[in-house]
Amino acid sequence: AQCGAPGERVAARDELAGLLRLCAQQAGLAFEEEAVQTIVSAAIGSPYHARVFGMHAALLAEAAGRDRVTLADAQKGLAEALAEWSDLTPEICTVFERALGQAGSLRGMIALAGVLAAHAPVLTFERLTAAGADLFGDELGGPAAVDRTIGLIAPALSEDGMPGELQFVDSLSPQFLVLMANGAAGRSRVAVQEARDTLDARELLQGVGL
Repeated sequence: AQCGAPGERVAARDELAGLLRLCAQQAGLAFEEEAVQTIVSAAIGSPYHARVFGMHAALLAEAAGRDRVTLADAQKGLAEALAEWSDLTPEICTVFERALGQAGSLRGMIALAGVLAAHAPVLTFERLTAAGADLFGDELGGPAAVDRTIGLIAPALSEDGMPGELQFVDSLSPQFLVLMANGAAGRSRVAVQEARDTLDARELLQGVGL
């Protein structure tokens, strides 16, 4: 069975959880439920990210001589996946590090841009403003905040389509941006559903220092 590839459609949580369990079964492993939910949440609907995050977690369990992947394995696996991605894309990683370092109270808005792009790659000023104002209020999520947020992450964005339609240059990077904002996976049990951007982000960003 195919265990996820770049470019696949956004999948529901149950689909991603099933994908992880299937891949684990094929390798003679099993995931604890908390590990599954941590990886599924971090993948934000992406089968590819779920596979990569799950692989790193599984390798940690195997290295420890265990056939069960624990929450600690999942958390460490996310950090290792982030480190691997940063080695492969150091320029984008540096942009994200600088943006988060300079963001101050807009750290959550930067992470929100990652959440929205993970669900649907095209970011617009209007989309980010609507979600940001609903989530953080007009002061931290309104037009002025969106202007500054876009400015901070601009080197990682491109405007390849219609004017005002922005996409991350590295299409795999939004999930890693959110991991970075959350401290590389340490703090949160998160839940990501597909129904509403702002409800998704409200839970996903609970680990971000706001």
